[in-house]
Amino acid sequence: MRVLAVGSSLLAVLASFDPGRHAQDEESSDAVAVEAPEAPENDEITELAVTWSEDHPPLMIPRGEHLEFRVRAGVGGLEAPVGSVRMDATVEPYRSPVLLIGGGGEATGESGRMRIHAEGDYQLFRMDATIETLAHPVEWPFLVYNFSQTGSKERRQELLLGRQGDAVHARYRTDTTKGAPKGSRIWKKPKERDLPEAALDMASATYFARAMIRENRLYMAFPVANKLDLWQVTLRRGKSGRVETAAGTFDAVQIILEPRPHASEQGDEDVQERAKEFEGLFGLHGSISFWVEQRTGIPILITGEIPVGPIDIAVSVILKGYSGTPDEFRPIEK
Repeated sequence: MRVLAVGSSLLAVLASFDPGRHAQDEESSDAVAVEAPEAPENDEITELAVTWSEDHPPLMIPRGEHLEFRVRAGVGGLEAPVGSVRMDATVEPYRSPVLLIGGGGEATGESGRMRIHAEGDYQLFRMDATIETLAHPVEWPFLVYNFSQTGSKERRQELLLGRQGDAVHARYRTDTTKGAPKGSRIWKKPKERDLPEAALDMASATYFARAMIRENRLYMAFPVANKLDLWQVTLRRGKSGRVETAAGTFDAVQIILEPRPHASEQGDEDVQERAKEFEGLFGLHGSISFWVEQRTGIPILITGEIPVGPIDIAVSVILKGYSGTPDEFRPIEK
């Protein structure tokens, strides 16, 4: 069903936005120095290609890409710096996840690791959260998604995706304080369901979305599992423009996201109303959008909203530094 091979070369969600208002932060217009990754043994092999469905392009996982973002948040058009986001993608030898019941198995090859870490502090809300997905060269679990958060909220989530027998399957669990020793948390009993062939988790979908730019597509659609909810996500190409960031000014393309409950999820509820329940990475929702560099699809600006108590605060995630990116990814010369 799925093959891991080497190749040569966001999703959090989207809408309309004017890139011009996100100029370099007034606190510092200098790009941050991001630690460079180790160079691959073969300089021509810069990504791991994960073929997960013949009906879709492969998921390309960079072998050592690091992106650093500055986060700004506010209400009523007034924004202030509140934190940072870091996206790291690496490739490593496959190791069987022996702690997963019924998981792993004998296999050789490589695993792709996609890690997104966010931390911030806004008024009474604090967050330090990590999303990490491993793509393995085995049928089960093909994708292992983990989410952990501390701060104003504390929780862990795990989602396994892969093939069991003739079906594509998902197993999800989260933790709780109920029944746990004082001051600790324990895992709840897992819940399970079958999925369509090509379903991705939120983190891998973020990297997969770059295929739209790389293959010069006008739109692309694929299923995404968030917890055990299944969404059909359609990406459409929006307007083009120049986006100023702390890492430089880039020629960029807007990607518009249209989430809908998957056909298997649709019932009597209004589909458009259900679509409003869609959440991107770290709980982003509302009019979420992202701008990507026009040749590589690498995200440089993400916007959306995060609920804080009774109100929603606007959030902007703006590129601050990078390393390990393709040669095509570079600011324009002024």
